[in-house]
Amino acid sequence: MRVPPPPPGPPTRRRDISVTSKDRVEERLGPHVGPRTALKPRSTDLKSAARGQWGRLPDVVIEVAGAAGLLAASTDVIAARGRIVLAGLHAEPETFHRLVPLLKEVSIVFPNFTTLTGFEHTLARLADGTLMPYPLITHRVSLDELPDIVHELRRPNTFGKVLISPSATR
Repeated sequence: MRVPPPPPGPPTRRRDISVTSKDRVEERLGPHVGPRTALKPRSTDLKSAARGQWGRLPDVVIEVAGAAGLLAASTDVIAARGRIVLAGLHAEPETFHRLVPLLKEVSIVFPNFTTLTGFEHTLARLADGTLMPYPLITHRVSLDELPDIVHELRRPNTFGKVLISPSATR
């Protein structure tokens, strides 16, 4: 399946990327992988913060947390004719008012994480050095350590991404 082209407007530049986070891990890792600023979603008026940061609302919002209420928050903060990418896996049903995204003509995209084209694109970006995932890796674990790490990941923690190394020993 092909992803439709982005909405018209100026191209996104690295300085135009921000991360909203309730977690210090994302704030700490963000500057290493693209975002220049971190906004607190619960204590910041994101709409005002976006206008203050860029002078306008964002054309793209990528929601990765999967928490209830974030689709509605995304429709509120997105620019007219913007795109919302729901990459977070929602465990609960999501309820939101349809009027705001309808009036803004918002596109909501549910990405497919396992397309061959997506893998090829990601591998090409890794190979050419455009994509540098290493700052995201905060822990490396062996298979022996995996049960303990899975238990820790179920609770609030300071982990970024965990790399599982089958050949490593404890």
